[in-house]
Amino acid sequence: MATQYAPEQKQLALQILRDSGGDINAAHLKTGVNERTLYRWRNDLWRSWRRQSESPVLPNPPKPLPQFEDDLDAMAFLRQQIMSELLNLANNFQPDMNYMTPAKRVQLLTQLTDRFIKLDVHLNARQEEEIEYVYEYEVEHHVEKEPDPEGMVWNDREWVPIGEE
Repeated sequence: MATQYAPEQKQLALQILRDSGGDINAAHLKTGVNERTLYRWRNDLWRSWRRQSESPVLPNPPKPLPQFEDDLDAMAFLRQQIMSELLNLANNFQPDMNYMTPAKRVQLLTQLTDRFIKLDVHLNARQEEEIEYVYEYEVEHHVEKEPDPEGMVWNDREWVPIGEE
């Protein structure tokens, strides 16, 4: 037969459960209330909170995506976004430790850095494909003029006999 608890006992048990950080075993030892009952009360309390709470509102509504002329511009935008996220993570490494363990944060930084490097290599390769190389060169042609063995010489327009230059 199930044990009946007074509403005050239930409130006290839930308060102890909350103070112990949700540790069912610790609350059971302090109150003497069955562990299954504590689980049920905790779930009921959580469900009632969910019904009462409003639907979550995003802190910043999503921005519309910018339009890009080609894939290269879209990739450059993505590269810029990854770089800003990497800098943000690195800048807030110590203060955000409450939300993520250092190992997870390092893993996230490593993965983002890896993606950034791969994207950078891909972008550089694509940019090199689009480079048009223009070669400009000048040719200098030099010919030494020797006097004609038959007595003719070149006067920059025609061959003339030597002495009539």
